Amino acid sequence: MTGSGVIRTNRLLICPVDKTISEVSKIFPDIATRREILSLRLTCNNSERSCTWTGELRDLESHNEVCLFQEVKCPNHCRAKVLRRDMDTHAGECPARLVHCRYCHAQVVFNSLKAHIETCPKVKVSCSVCHKAQIRREDIRAHTDPVEGDCPMVTTKCPYSHLGCDYKAERYQVERHTGQVEVLQHHLGLASQMIYTNGRKLEALEKKLEQLQTKHGEFQPTVQNVQRRQDQITRDAHLRNVTGRLHWKVKLSRSHNRARNTSYCSPAFYTGCPGYKVQLTLHMEGFREGREWYATLGLGLLPGDYDESLVFPFNGTCYATICDQSENLTSRQNYEQQVVLRQVPRVTRPGHSGLSRRAITKFLSRRDLIGPSSKYMRNGCLHFEVTVLHSVVPEADTGGAVSRHCLCSVTPSNITAPTFRTSVWHPTPVLPSAQQQQQQQQHLQVPANNTPVSQPTTSETSILPHPSTRMVSVAALALQN
Repeated sequence: MTGSGVIRTNRLLICPVDKTISEVSKIFPDIATRREILSLRLTCNNSERSCTWTGELRDLESHNEVCLFQEVKCPNHCRAKVLRRDMDTHAGECPARLVHCRYCHAQVVFNSLKAHIETCPKVKVSCSVCHKAQIRREDIRAHTDPVEGDCPMVTTKCPYSHLGCDYKAERYQVERHTGQVEVLQHHLGLASQMIYTNGRKLEALEKKLEQLQTKHGEFQPTVQNVQRRQDQITRDAHLRNVTGRLHWKVKLSRSHNRARNTSYCSPAFYTGCPGYKVQLTLHMEGFREGREWYATLGLGLLPGDYDESLVFPFNGTCYATICDQSENLTSRQNYEQQVVLRQVPRVTRPGHSGLSRRAITKFLSRRDLIGPSSKYMRNGCLHFEVTVLHSVVPEADTGGAVSRHCLCSVTPSNITAPTFRTSVWHPTPVLPSAQQQQQQQQHLQVPANNTPVSQPTTSETSILPHPSTRMVSVAALALQN
C-alpha cells in the first residue's frame, strides 16, 4: 500500500474509494491537472477567526506561516497555544518567561522567582541572635562567628584564653571582662607564667639541638663513607656483567675504511658470579691473504675480582654471533663463530693479558663485514651476541713438554672433540678417556726443534657443540700474541 492509501500490487493499482483497478504501466503524472488544481482559489483556514486572505492553493502553505490568526506554541515551553497576533501580549504574561532577580540580577523563571528570593544570598535579612536587620544572607555566618564575628549576643571565649583564661560569655560581656583592672592583672600573670615556661622549653630545645649537632658531626664521616661505598656498589652493579652473556654494539669509526689497524674492545664482563673476567677485541684488518683483508675476533682473559676463588688454568669457549641487519627479515642469516681457550694461565699483571688472548684469525672478510654491500653493518654499527662458557679441564700428561704458546684449541677432523662440564668450579673434574688424553698429548706436544706451531687452516678446525645453541659456520682458530 502506498502513502496515499492506494493499494498496489506488482502491476496493478486499486483505488481506495471506488476500487477501480488500473495498470501501473498506464499511470503517469498529469502535470496539466496538477497545475489546474494548484490554481484553484480558496480562503484561509482561519477565515472563521476573521482572516480575510484569499488566493491560490499553491500559496496556502506560505500564508499559514505568517497568518496572524494561526495558532502557535509558546516559545517558553509553557504548553500554551495562542494566536500569532497575541504572542507579544502573551510573552509579557507567560509564567515560564525569564526575569531578572532584583537582588542578585540572575536570570530565573518567573514561576521560580519566589523560591529563588527565599534563598538568594544578596537578600538582606535579620540576625536570628541579635535581631539586627539589613544584613545580607551571605554575611550572616561571618556576623555570628564566635571568633571573628561582630554579633554581640554570640557566646565567645576570652581573647586571652590561649594564656589560660577560661572565661566564656556573650561578646558584649567579654568586652566588659577585658576592661576590668583585676582581670588585666590576672591576664598579665598568666602571660608571665607562659613566658617563663616557654623560656625553659626553649633552653631545653637548644641543649638538645647542640647534642644533635655534635652527633651529626661525629656521624658525618661515617655517613659519607657509607654513601661513597653505596655509590661505588651501585656503579659496579650497573657496570659489572656477571651473566656470561653480552650484547656488544660496535660503533664504527668514521675512518675505518682508511685505517689499517682499527681495533674495537668490548666492555669487560664475567662468565659468572664468581667467574672469569674476559673481553672481546675486534681488529678490522688483522689478517691478510693475498689482496683480501680479514677481521680478527679475539677473546682475552683479564684480572678479575673473583680470581682467588677460581681454578686455573682457564678453559672456556666463546660463542660469537654477528647479527644480520638486512631489511628483509625473512632472509636474515646471522654469522656464528666460536673462540676456544685451553690451558690459559692466570693473569697477574693488571691491564695486561699477554698470552691470554686467543683469536679467530679469519673471522670474516673486511669487505663482507663493513663493505658497501655488507648486511651486518647498519647506520655505522655492528651488533654481536656473545656467550662464554667455562669449564674445568685436566691438564694432559705430556711429560713436561707442553708448549706454553700452543694454547688455542685446534682439533683435527678425525678426532672427537672432548666434552666439558659447564660449571664455575668443581672439586673433582671430569677426566677424559685414555684415548682423549693421548689425542690431547699429541696435539699439545711441541716439536723437538721448538718450531712454532703453524696456524691452523679451515680444514683443521672442528666445531665444539654448543650446549644450548646451534653453530652454522666454521672458521680458523689461531694464536694472536
